[in-house]
Amino acid sequence: MSTTAKPAAPLVTHEVANQPPPLAGRNLFADDAPLQDAIAREGAGWAAGDLDQAGAFAIVLECVPEPLSKIITEKISVPTIGIGAGKYCDGQVQVISDLLGLYTDFVPKHAKQYVRLFEAIKKATTDYIAEVKAGTFPTEKQSYAMDESILAGLKKPARKSARKH
Repeated sequence: MSTTAKPAAPLVTHEVANQPPPLAGRNLFADDAPLQDAIAREGAGWAAGDLDQAGAFAIVLECVPEPLSKIITEKISVPTIGIGAGKYCDGQVQVISDLLGLYTDFVPKHAKQYVRLFEAIKKATTDYIAEVKAGTFPTEKQSYAMDESILAGLKKPARKSARKH
């Protein structure tokens, strides 16, 4: 027999109110005039009907072997965007945290770290916290000055108000 009681009602931890409405009833291809113009300009206007019907504007190929992504790219009319799918895709995308080396425990096979910022960011934030705690930041260099006569006027004792509380 279980001693764990089930809640009487679903637990609501928070309400999310900043989400866009669903795209139901929308055709992203039909709504994108610049994309339609580009397809016509690049000679793929013959596929506009199929693209419009499907609402497709691009296909992402992720972790697809390069020879297969080459065949797919050659056979379809919409652009292919590769992430770990080889050089034959029409475009490439990477996750910015992978490019910048923000993680050290795991680097996906398809990612290339162009710089390793993790240690630099860790050192910068550690130094900042230490300086704030020690009272050595901010200094006069990072602070704003003001006219001494205005400051002196603000330091004068305030007149008592005639208001009743």
